[in-house]
Amino acid sequence: MLQNSQFNENSIREFLLAILSVPALIYHLQDMSPDVYTHFIGYRVFSHCLTFLANEEQLQAVAVTLEGNRTLCLLGKSKVCCSTLYRQAL
Repeated sequence: MLQNSQFNENSIREFLLAILSVPALIYHLQDMSPDVYTHFIGYRVFSHCLTFLANEEQLQAVAVTLEGNRTLCLLGKSKVCCSTLYRQAL
């Protein structure tokens, strides 16, 4: 979906709201389906999401849409995404 949409803002926002805000999803994805996680990295999904969230207006729009706990999950996953991208850059 994201790749086919060329990572447009609407698709990234929907991905953040529907996928990356789900508690423990990335953990289980790494554990049960490492190939999918590798594709996320290969297609720079995390990088596109972090770039999207770096814009304050877009971050606020996403945070307002989510409930408190899901916003916290999204922020936690953003930290994981940053760590993953950092390790990849080394």
